[in-house]
Amino acid sequence: MALSPAAERIRERTERELIELLHRAGEHLPAPEHDDFGPYFDRFARAKVVLLGESTHGTSQFYRARAKGAAETYPFGF
Repeated sequence: MALSPAAERIRERTERELIELLHRAGEHLPAPEHDDFGPYFDRFARAKVVLLGESTHGTSQFYRARAKGAAETYPFGF
């Protein structure tokens, strides 16, 4: 079902706002091999939700970071 022109404008604006919010709030992780990588996750110990982007999905860096990040957050119950 197609959206009305007004609804389509709202959808587009909402999508742009969400993308801008994620860009402002997102943070780059240090490389998994870097000493700062593990302690970086300590601040998530009390979080209810942690979002990890996949902008480099499919690369060896992404898989190393995902594995290391998962290992760092398991003690917190994620």
